[in-house]
Amino acid sequence: MKISKIPHVFWRKAIFALCLTGLSLNSGWAESVPIIYGIKTISDSFVIKGIDLTDNGSFENELIRIERLPDEKINDIVQLTTADVAVLKVKSNNQSVIETVTNPTAVAAVTNLVSQEIPVDGLSQGIALQHAIALNKNTLIGVTSDIADTPPFKLVSLSLNSGKVTDIKSYSLSEDQRIANFTRCSDRIIYATTLSRQSGPRLVKIDSKNRKFSEVAELRFRDAPLRNDVMSLACSPSGELYALANPAYEATNSLYNLNQVDGQLTLVRQFDVEKITFNISLPDQPLSEISAP
Repeated sequence: MKISKIPHVFWRKAIFALCLTGLSLNSGWAESVPIIYGIKTISDSFVIKGIDLTDNGSFENELIRIERLPDEKINDIVQLTTADVAVLKVKSNNQSVIETVTNPTAVAAVTNLVSQEIPVDGLSQGIALQHAIALNKNTLIGVTSDIADTPPFKLVSLSLNSGKVTDIKSYSLSEDQRIANFTRCSDRIIYATTLSRQSGPRLVKIDSKNRKFSEVAELRFRDAPLRNDVMSLACSPSGELYALANPAYEATNSLYNLNQVDGQLTLVRQFDVEKITFNISLPDQPLSEISAP
């Protein structure tokens, strides 16, 4: 799979930004400042962008472009427990694949960007891996559903070594409930969102003791319940939640702070992407903490 470095104009912007923050290209942007990644589909590429949140999100940079084959689509972008990221894709034949990509913020310091496609094994025809997070260097957890991302959903684990999907049967998910937008914080709390016919979007977290998803808050915008679900969640190094959403039905999606107490969305800035994640490398967490013994 072909990966392109940032164009020359963005190289200059990246160097300028690093100079402003007192960093060198070799110091590693990813390890020095909280960067929120976003991924966007264009005709022949998936574009990964970055926003530096230390400057109130005012600086945005295009990092890399990943070659996109005809009819490929993005389901999620996942920060791995290393500095690399994984892109969850569905190919034209409905095959789910995971493409792991070299640390996007280190493109200025490397000459050969590496990507690897891992076919997802163990899914029935018409079923896709929709949303996921990394637990450790070998394991993702997430959900599967039909290609259209509609219920019913199954909670699964996935081996990054083999691509094999395994159902986590100890969690009972409602037949009519959509569950999406997984993110993991440094305190090991895993958040997601749910949506059903009976209720609007909710922020939930995994209750591993009772093997269920517990409601945290109703999602709200301008003091009113959110009508449509957010598009993606990400947890910052300090434990703040961010959401990608478009509650005002504008031409471009936007990045919001998400209050974990009352579910309110507060605008940060516009961000023309489809999915988000942070550049933080979290400590490994064993699958046994989530699934039944």
